Amino acid sequence: MQALNLTDAQKTQAKTIFQQNRQNVQPIQQQMMQNRQSLAAAVKANDTAAIQQLSAQQGTLQGQVVAQRSESMAKFYGILTPEQKAKADQIQQRLKQGAQQQRRAGQQG
Repeated sequence: MQALNLTDAQKTQAKTIFQQNRQNVQPIQQQMMQNRQSLAAAVKANDTAAIQQLSAQQGTLQGQVVAQRSESMAKFYGILTPEQKAKADQIQQRLKQGAQQQRRAGQQG
C-alpha cells in the first residue's frame, strides 16, 4: 500500500475496510479449524462418508473466505484514484508473473 501513496483519508478508509474483512472472516476461519479437526478424526476412523461431507464443507468455507477478501479488495480498489489503480494493476501483474516463475522453477527442479 505504501507504493500507492495513499492520502490520509484513503488510509483511514482502507483500515476500516480491512478491519471489517478480518471481523467477517474470523468466524469462518474458526469453522474451518473445527472442520479440519473433524476431518482429521474422520480420516483416522476411515469414515469415507464423513470425509466426503467434511471435505465439501471445507471447500465451501474456503470459498466464503475468498469471497469476503475479494469483496474487501474491490472496496479498497474503489477508493483509489485512476493513477493509483494503474499502479495497483502494475503491482498485481508483477506479483502474478513472479508466482508463475516460481511455479515453473518448481516444476523444473
